[in-house]
Amino acid sequence: MSIVATVLSFVLFLAFTMPSVSYAFASSKGTLSVEKDKYISILDALENSIVKKGSGYEVDTKVAQDFGLNAIEITNLKEFVKSSSSQQIEKTLKEVPQAKEQAKKEKTTTFEIAGFKEKLTAAMYAVFVTLCGVTLAQQFISDMYEYGAYKACHALGKKHKSIKEACKITGHW
Repeated sequence: MSIVATVLSFVLFLAFTMPSVSYAFASSKGTLSVEKDKYISILDALENSIVKKGSGYEVDTKVAQDFGLNAIEITNLKEFVKSSSSQQIEKTLKEVPQAKEQAKKEKTTTFEIAGFKEKLTAAMYAVFVTLCGVTLAQQFISDMYEYGAYKACHALGKKHKSIKEACKITGHW
């Protein structure tokens, strides 16, 4: 993967999981335009706010804020650091200065990124699968709680009147 493609994919990860995307524009052709200033500010934040801590990396929230990232962008950056290997982060950090230099040389005010739809579709699919999994797990836990409460109420409610009354109130009798 080229330097620009790697960095741009990370920029997309940050930029398009936020509620405010006034600096990004999508076209019907599947290309994406990102405002140059926002792109450079995200690169600056990447370069300066990801710090080595022990054998891994973490995000310095204060530095990220100083470079103009909002709370949601910082959360996304932390998720990127958490979900990436040290090698991926090191590679990205090595590519940032070159990508930033290329961006500053560009005379246009926006960057066109081709093929973002496929990446976003894959990302959205991953989010969808994760949300479905979490929802199913929550429902299973809830059902198991209800079943356990029902069984306990019927087992203990026959022996103790106060437990039976409490179970009627909670709907487990």
